[in-house]
Amino acid sequence: MSLSRYENGSWRLQLTGTDGVRRSVFLSKTTSKAAAVTFSNTVQRLLQCARLEVPFDARDQKWIVQQDGQIKKKLAKLGLVRTDQVEARQTLKAFTEQYIVRQPKETQRKLSDVARRLIAFFGDIPLHGINNADAQRFQHWLVSDQRLAENSTARRHIGYCVQIWNAAIDDELIVKNPFAQKGLKKAVKTNKERHFYVDRELAKRIFAVIPSTEYRLRFTLMRFNGFRAPSELNELRWSDIDWQNQSMTIRADKNRHQEDGGVRVSGIFPEVLPLLEEMSQARRGDAINVLPRISHKNLTKHVRNWVAAVGVDVWPQLLVNLRRSAATDAHDLYAPHVVDAWFGHCEAVSKKHYRMVTDEHYARLKSQASSLV
Repeated sequence: MSLSRYENGSWRLQLTGTDGVRRSVFLSKTTSKAAAVTFSNTVQRLLQCARLEVPFDARDQKWIVQQDGQIKKKLAKLGLVRTDQVEARQTLKAFTEQYIVRQPKETQRKLSDVARRLIAFFGDIPLHGINNADAQRFQHWLVSDQRLAENSTARRHIGYCVQIWNAAIDDELIVKNPFAQKGLKKAVKTNKERHFYVDRELAKRIFAVIPSTEYRLRFTLMRFNGFRAPSELNELRWSDIDWQNQSMTIRADKNRHQEDGGVRVSGIFPEVLPLLEEMSQARRGDAINVLPRISHKNLTKHVRNWVAAVGVDVWPQLLVNLRRSAATDAHDLYAPHVVDAWFGHCEAVSKKHYRMVTDEHYARLKSQASSLV
């Protein structure tokens, strides 16, 4: 390996790549001698590691990440950098787009919101251009300028940022995750003020204004079987229905990375069974799915219309609180491990996010007290 300088001030580094071919790497005349020597020494060290099949240390990985596209192309020709590390997907916008399409459909919508806010705050900059202080400023911006609830949405956004940057580290595009620092709040805390119990009387009134069996089934699956909506509604197939055992297989796309693949078996609640039977009788030919697919936006619009039709104010977390109400009812009837299995969450999550103390619990207590008098 030799380093020389031309009369015009540019630099020429001659060296042999990992493929055994001797090449010349040129550096611009604006490159100082110190920078040229550092470049030469670093490349020589990288070549030695590559030939010995020894991983690059953190310092050299960071140096590679900090180089511009032209330098990375030169390193790629030497066999020191993968070709895909040279591509434009190192930028915030390009990488998040590629990361999002690899995720479950239920998660893609949420990640798209995170990516939109990341780009609104940072612009389309290289991933390695975001440091710890930038991550802290982003969280502050989420809470203040975006007015996201600090206990939930903002924390969830930071959690998704951790996932995105970890994926970039796995792809060897960066070496450090600025969103993984201890100072950032990532643990989601449930806001009890946003919990709303849709009691059976209100559910009955809403059911009465729903015009079709298809949408009545959607509503009862959410309110009584606790389906996540719309993802689990969209994935329910006729082959998932076990009529003999009054059970069904439910697929949670958001949990497909878990050991069970996000697949669980749940009992079919009495409110749901007759509607399933009615839909089965109206089933068209070789239809695979029980219900036509529906978007989150479209489903939310329909539920809002039903709620308005019965003269009730739309409650917060419109679809989540239907699932929450179903889980609360189920815990009054079945053992916790049964409910957790049917609803697809653990005991800790159930206590923290789903179970609610309702007026009916107090009414039942008063009724019991009266009977003792």
